[in-house]
Amino acid sequence: YVPVASFFDVAQIAVILAVHAWTKAAPLKLDAELGKVVRMILAGLAFVWLSAMAMRLAHHWGGVPFTADALIASGLAQSMLSILWTAIALTLMISATRQVLRSRWFLGFALLGVVGAKFVLVDVVNKGTVTWTLSLIGVGLLILAASYFSPAPPRGK
Repeated sequence: YVPVASFFDVAQIAVILAVHAWTKAAPLKLDAELGKVVRMILAGLAFVWLSAMAMRLAHHWGGVPFTADALIASGLAQSMLSILWTAIALTLMISATRQVLRSRWFLGFALLGVVGAKFVLVDVVNKGTVTWTLSLIGVGLLILAASYFSPAPPRGK
């Protein structure tokens, strides 16, 4: 049995949330631009952590060897990344529409572009497999949801 979140994962989440809470609680001590940069770095770290967690899940539950070459060549690992990144992009785009943050919407849209490029450049090796087909359908459904809930960038900030 392998837990979804190990103690290492919980510690990483705690550090990311603690630093985020600190940047929000101490606006007088931090310059506004520095706080924004710190939050962007934390978001990048959270993205890398989620991607690494998906690779560990592919290793533990999918039996993919935990080496860079094996994970890159694995259809399961690549499918997990595609669906995860699309879900993150969908979350960014919907939250940007609700909070009227134009730059966040374009960040989500750019991540969708990365997923599309990944399909063309990386996932094409696994074309025709069940994992590739399910990944393509899953990403397509998530993009369809994104176009329904957040069809255009919001006007505003």
